Amino acid sequence: TCDGDEEEQFLSRAKGCFTVRFPHSLGRQSLPTTEEEEEEEEEGIRRWRMKKKKKKKKKKKVLCLNILLGGMK
Repeated sequence: TCDGDEEEQFLSRAKGCFTVRFPHSLGRQSLPTTEEEEEEEEEGIRRWRMKKKKKKKKKKKVLCLNILLGGMK
């Protein structure tokens, strides 16, 4: 129930969020982290990708929104 423009805005906001939360997933260099943190982050990305694959489009949006809101705190 949102038109193409809203969808586009949402996706670009979410993308910005993932740049902050998961730099590796976008092929960017993040600040140096300990190996443990890096493994945790990669595990988080893997889990997120698994969830993303399993869920239908609407649910994905909810998941994405939750991450987006979580990233703003």
